[in-house]
Amino acid sequence: MLFVMASAAAAATLTVTNTNDAGAGSLRATIAAAASGDTIVFGLPANSTITLTSGAITFPAGVSMTIDATSVNTVTIRAAANNRVFLMPNDGARNIALQNLIITGGSLSASGATGAGIAFLSGGSLSLTGCTVSGNSLTGSNSSGAGIYMANAGSALTITRSTISGNSLTSPNGQGAGLWTGVNTTLANTTVSGN
Repeated sequence: MLFVMASAAAAATLTVTNTNDAGAGSLRATIAAAASGDTIVFGLPANSTITLTSGAITFPAGVSMTIDATSVNTVTIRAAANNRVFLMPNDGARNIALQNLIITGGSLSASGATGAGIAFLSGGSLSLTGCTVSGNSLTGSNSSGAGIYMANAGSALTITRSTISGNSLTSPNGQGAGLWTGVNTTLANTTVSGN
């Protein structure tokens, strides 16, 4: 019983306090500082936009975390040119839940490029609830999953009440402008259209 109580107490709620790309209070710094089990929320005006000017946000290995913009309606996470939005490298399992985010602006131009919006390359799970993945693009031969790419065997993808639309793929032998998944995938009340 004492162990369970200690584990529960270890989880924290962290707050993003500004729309800066990096530094104290930014989404990037808050994700980097999060421990497994933490929830990240936003102390921002409703419908704020965070523009990533220094590359994709890379999630730490071996963590479970929730990023939840419900309290401010939505938050848009926009990549600057020639970058992804979110990257989960193949360096350790993660369990990531995204809620009420707009993920947009990711663009990559390279042979074999994957996941301009979200590239989930590790084991574990990814869930999107109330999210929009739109306006992401890939250019280059054998590229896949401009909006979302998830391919690590044994992983799971769940998308609920979300929209994946307006993503583009210009790629000989490419696949999946909106979504490319090679894992156990569940879509519920979700629109995948216009990619």
